Amino acid sequence: MNILRIAGGATLAALLCAGTARADLPADGQPYSGWGIFGGGKNFIAFDLGGALADTAAGSVVGPDGSLYVAGTVQDSGTTRIGVAKFNAEGHVDLTFHFDGRNHSLETDVIATGVALTPSGHLLVSGIKKVSNTDYDMIVCRFHSDSGANINFPAPVNDSCVRPQWLPGTWDQSVGVVVHPDGKFVVGGTIDMANDGYAAFAQFLANGQPDTSYGNIQGSNVALVRSQNIFERHTLRAITRTSNGKVVGVGTTRIVGSNSDTGLMIRMLADGTPENLFSQVEFTFGLDDIPETAVDLMSVVTAKNPAAADDDIYVSGYATIGGTPQGLVAKIIHQGWSLATADFGIHPGFTLFPLDTGLRFQSIAYQPGVGLLLGSTRPHNNNLDMAVQRVNLYGLPDPLFGNGGGYFVDFSLPGKIDILAQVSVHGDGIYVVGHSLNANSDYNFTVAKHGLDRIFADGVEGFD
Repeated sequence: MNILRIAGGATLAALLCAGTARADLPADGQPYSGWGIFGGGKNFIAFDLGGALADTAAGSVVGPDGSLYVAGTVQDSGTTRIGVAKFNAEGHVDLTFHFDGRNHSLETDVIATGVALTPSGHLLVSGIKKVSNTDYDMIVCRFHSDSGANINFPAPVNDSCVRPQWLPGTWDQSVGVVVHPDGKFVVGGTIDMANDGYAAFAQFLANGQPDTSYGNIQGSNVALVRSQNIFERHTLRAITRTSNGKVVGVGTTRIVGSNSDTGLMIRMLADGTPENLFSQVEFTFGLDDIPETAVDLMSVVTAKNPAAADDDIYVSGYATIGGTPQGLVAKIIHQGWSLATADFGIHPGFTLFPLDTGLRFQSIAYQPGVGLLLGSTRPHNNNLDMAVQRVNLYGLPDPLFGNGGGYFVDFSLPGKIDILAQVSVHGDGIYVVGHSLNANSDYNFTVAKHGLDRIFADGVEGFD
């Protein structure tokens, strides 16, 4: 039985609700019965503000009540804005959220990169603000999580969006935002000056004012990280917050004199100082005994280690081998200076997943006590679909997950392209968020929920 592949030719809503799960099938791993359009485990929302209709998701967060918030970039008659949408705990568009379940930023020429919830009930969305053709800034914009309204930070900020205090004329790109329990928030990414990329972190107080006690730039709220005599450039792809309040950033870097990139991890202390992870503040790695040409880490998640002060760190991305990217998942020990070579991976500390057409794990999620979920976009039946697979906590493929180790999420829209932005775990569900091509260049935000903790082969379409 295939309840995700659906014939074309119907309306968008009909296509989505056609995948309704059978009530007699187990809930674990199925499209979540009772969630989404007609309980089919999937839903969508379109902004279509004007001009180009390409609305692309960047990330999501689940609220305490089970509501799902999705943030992304929406087109608006020649400009771009941050778009936010809310689905209630039943997976329906929440019409109390700005009247129709969606809103957009007042700020224009901005691209969304991540989203987080604050303790006071606000949504913070990180982004990249285009100031000019040669000047891009990190930015964070605030929305109310109930009403969806743009919410100004109080005086003296008096604006719903804030930017780090930094020099104009640089190429600054955020990748995400994390929030501390006291409401302070950190936006992370890359600041590029004359092709010299630095990992960058900027902290703000809960009221939106820059925290000038943070970082290593006097009078600013910015921390720049790169050992200049060792590395040519850093590029961050993702950040997360650990259970003890540190901020971890991952991405890629290049060692001086090298012709290939290596994986990069940096861990920041509460005051904006990069933690010394052995002999330097960066942990970098290639793949021992494998002739890879590049390693790029695209996502990171941490898990509390009850026997240590710091969390274990899990990363996903890809290694380019022979010109083809192979999916990569690795574990970094809680001290932060080595892969977990003793207890993780088919190879020491990591596992690779080859695919003839190439594979990149864009997102990673931790399923407590079970394993790691890896999200990707990959070819399927001559289309592109979102895909989820699982490894156990030893980094080994989980044969009980799906059919052949994973499953596809196909929204069966006429454009036949579904692009994953994020996979996450919350409560009893796996949430898959991305955007799907409806027609021509018309993309909509799309969301799906599956139950935990086992995917049954007769419930979703698995890997071939």
